[in-house]
Amino acid sequence: MLYQFAIVFDDWEQFGALQPQLIGRAVRLIVDANTAWLSLGDRWKRTPTIYASGVRFRREPDGALNFWHDIPAILKLGHSHCVGLAAWRCAELAVRFGEDALIEVSISEEMRPVVGRQQEFHVCVRRSSGELEDVARNLGMP
Repeated sequence: MLYQFAIVFDDWEQFGALQPQLIGRAVRLIVDANTAWLSLGDRWKRTPTIYASGVRFRREPDGALNFWHDIPAILKLGHSHCVGLAAWRCAELAVRFGEDALIEVSISEEMRPVVGRQQEFHVCVRRSSGELEDVARNLGMP
């Protein structure tokens, strides 16, 4: 069964400096769902690691609704952007290796052909060693 939902903030700008924290909490929900999914039976043994899976980074088209995918959806699609990739890796580290990695969100601005200047959020994994792992870059993000 496919279940999708959207969170709509009518005035996102009002959150200002809280935006990265709120994005991080929302991504953590996907990490938790991925962790539960990998933990069902021995599913983690049958699921390839993210780096062995063949999935690649792919950005959402400019102006498109931004979908955040869980592991099964990414496996079906064969791609995701930083949110789905980082959420998969965080869950994988917890289930396979017992590592408590964290989601880390950064903000930048980019010029996009269709929408012009746009605020961008980028999601990475902060490993328990302190190392920042950019899963999206490792899987093909320019």
